[in-house]
Amino acid sequence: MNTICCLNPHCLNHNPDNCKYCQKCGSKLILRERFIPRKILGQGGFGRTFLATDTGKPSQPLCVIKQFLPQAQGTDTIDKASRLFNQEARQLEELGQHPQIPELFDYFTHSEDNRQYLVQEYIEGDTLEVELQKKGVFSTTQVRELLIELLNILAFVHEKQVIHRDIKPENIIRHAVDNKLFLVDFGAAKVMDGQAEMKEGTVIGSMQYCAPEQVRGQATFSSDIYSLGVTCMYLVTNVDPTSFYDTTTEKFLWRNHLGTNSVTDQLGRILDKMTASVRERYQSVGEVIKELSFPESNQSQANSDVNPINYWQKLVSRAVDKGKQSVQQWFSINDSQVAEILATVTSQLPTTEALLLGKPQTGKSSIVRGFTGVSPEIIGQGFRPHTQNTERYIYPNNDLPLIIFTDTVGLGDTDKDTEVIIQEIIKDLNTGTKRARVFILTVKINDFATDTLRNIAQKLRQQYTHIPCLLAVTCLHEIYPPDMENHPDYPPNFAEINRAFDEIKANFSGLYDRATLVDFTLEEDGYSPVFYGLEAFRDSLTSLLPEAEAKTIYQLLDEQAGDKLGNIYRDTARRYILPFSIMATTLAAVPLPFTTMPVLTALQVSMVGLLGKLYGQTLTPSQAGGIVSTIAGGFLAQAIGRELIKFVPGFGTVIAASWAGAYTWSLGEAACVYFGDLMGGKKPDLQTIQNVMEQSFQSKQNTQKEE
Repeated sequence: MNTICCLNPHCLNHNPDNCKYCQKCGSKLILRERFIPRKILGQGGFGRTFLATDTGKPSQPLCVIKQFLPQAQGTDTIDKASRLFNQEARQLEELGQHPQIPELFDYFTHSEDNRQYLVQEYIEGDTLEVELQKKGVFSTTQVRELLIELLNILAFVHEKQVIHRDIKPENIIRHAVDNKLFLVDFGAAKVMDGQAEMKEGTVIGSMQYCAPEQVRGQATFSSDIYSLGVTCMYLVTNVDPTSFYDTTTEKFLWRNHLGTNSVTDQLGRILDKMTASVRERYQSVGEVIKELSFPESNQSQANSDVNPINYWQKLVSRAVDKGKQSVQQWFSINDSQVAEILATVTSQLPTTEALLLGKPQTGKSSIVRGFTGVSPEIIGQGFRPHTQNTERYIYPNNDLPLIIFTDTVGLGDTDKDTEVIIQEIIKDLNTGTKRARVFILTVKINDFATDTLRNIAQKLRQQYTHIPCLLAVTCLHEIYPPDMENHPDYPPNFAEINRAFDEIKANFSGLYDRATLVDFTLEEDGYSPVFYGLEAFRDSLTSLLPEAEAKTIYQLLDEQAGDKLGNIYRDTARRYILPFSIMATTLAAVPLPFTTMPVLTALQVSMVGLLGKLYGQTLTPSQAGGIVSTIAGGFLAQAIGRELIKFVPGFGTVIAASWAGAYTWSLGEAACVYFGDLMGGKKPDLQTIQNVMEQSFQSKQNTQKEE
């Protein structure tokens, strides 16, 4: 991009990159001395959009300029359009707090042309319209995943009392980097005022996706549900919705246009109800999400008034009578259901984000290893790019994060702009997440060239006084006395270490809340313990965190895997099994096993999928669910009859936390045997695997009783 596009609606000339004024019409080219328009992205009824560069930020990211340019005529109409444009800016300022809605950067009236402009975040990726044309019609699984993701965004929008009013494939973008869906273009959005359903308003939106009441100017929250339903019908058919709308019955006859595509009965019923008349339609996105949460085989339960306690009594009885064969049906779980449950669980997890600030080779990866027990090779592979100058390691996996380590890349490098790194970190910290956060400054015991790090810490601490900071002074063995071959008792008491530690603390005075000495080495380095000072580091860190997050970290570090099995995969896998067992133990305290069992199953499906990756097996959630059913089928049927009844007096309280944790742990152990057999070229012996699970379950329960 080496040209600047003129914003004059009657010109739009492309100029050389060094121009400040248009060579054709003389108009000023750069908005607010900051935003440089590069090319036209599109045009709608209210305005024209341009791809632009934001030179006001050190990284000069791309952004979108939206120019108010109404097509309608008449003073009243233009005035109303202007108010709507202004309203969009106000709404984006609040709605842009959601991670899947573009953030508003600026809104103003330009003095040169007296036009209104808003500038917002640029979402790199394809719209669903473009994706449809590139890849073809969407499958049932794709539509279900899409619905769950977009309905959760809509829940946030509706909670803010806003109706989007223009949901269509062109206004949904799949991000090119992480594949998340973004809902864009709030130019037609409306704020509900309590009387909105009784008033007639302006007809706004794209007609082929508009609900009938919206066409009459009486949009409601369920109008967005209607538009999303029509969008899905289009995505499974690739046929203009107007061509299969029956004006006589006022229904969409979309099934006649599926061609070779297929849609399950359940999803078909959901789409029909999303696009039904106002009275028969879902009235909230929560109702749609609830219906999507039922597996195909359980749809009849969703439509009947089932008493959860009576249902649970029948469930246990059937377990005892029919055993293994029924378990696979009851606890089968499809990909979309897994995604929805995990999203709910994730929102409730006591997740801690540790922002690691330090030069390369100061022990940042070793800190991750100390907390997770995962090998250096796996940690190296697990870090993923997050922003231009940061990367992340999420433990145990992306779906269910307990600890997120965000590492700054290249601090101290001469070719890195410190200010760019600071601005990236600030933008990331402003995302509005509710998770606990902590800064961890890592400084080598013998490094006193720390001006850059101190500068960054100073700016971050000034702006985020509520985020605690732990100063970790590392690599202690590098200044041990020459005759020292191993770590001394902790804490080390050498004059050289004490002097250096005091000097570093003085250098960072006022920038940290706690300071600690650590030396996390590799096994081959010959130092014992490998994680020297881990307990002090843990105590310092947890003292800075809320209670729930602190307790989780203590559990992760205290519940060690136990005896070695001699198999590096099995040994490593146990470190992955542990956090899932902890989560299962915690979540099993939720009332009503009727709802808890699917949640536990989703956790276990995610765990088995992660273990599969460790053993070189890439699985979909459905495949992982099949393995869970195969491994745990007979065991679970017996356990429900023999063990679970003990913990559910009257069949109406909760699954015992200890039972859930032990069951999840033993399932992980059994899965390791299963994947190990596959890796060794053997056919897995189901009876042997289930025996391992039974023994592991009993052992874990006995251990918990002793604790």
